Amino acid sequence: MNELDNCSACRFWHGDPDRSAGECRRYPPVAGPRDMSDGLRARDARWARTADEDWCGEWASTTGHFSSEPDLDPEQELWLRNTSAAQALLVLPEDQRDELLREILTDEERECPSPPDDFHERVTRYFTAGRLPREESAAPPGEA
Repeated sequence: MNELDNCSACRFWHGDPDRSAGECRRYPPVAGPRDMSDGLRARDARWARTADEDWCGEWASTTGHFSSEPDLDPEQELWLRNTSAAQALLVLPEDQRDELLREILTDEERECPSPPDDFHERVTRYFTAGRLPREESAAPPGEA
């Protein structure tokens, strides 16, 4: 590996050079808990955090792809984006995942075995808008 083939020189990395840290945006953000100022916990979607000197097998030059890495055709890329988004949702509790899917998919789309072509974009818009599935445990007992 070339010493320059690290996160800071990768096309998927968005970093803060002053802090030598950043986010890998190769794959969709993953939902996980976060602490809120009032001491409660909420679900949040986050990109993978990395140091600028970290590296992985997904590295890609900021000027393009590895010469040995073939470009995906649009159908393959669409499948990969939608599959990655669907896998990222698996970390959510089932009730929250169902709530999210009810919000972004029609009844007919939820019955279909494969997601709509814009599934990744819908999931991204959902989290970008700050809409997070409710946590069932947040309601006091008897008030659910």
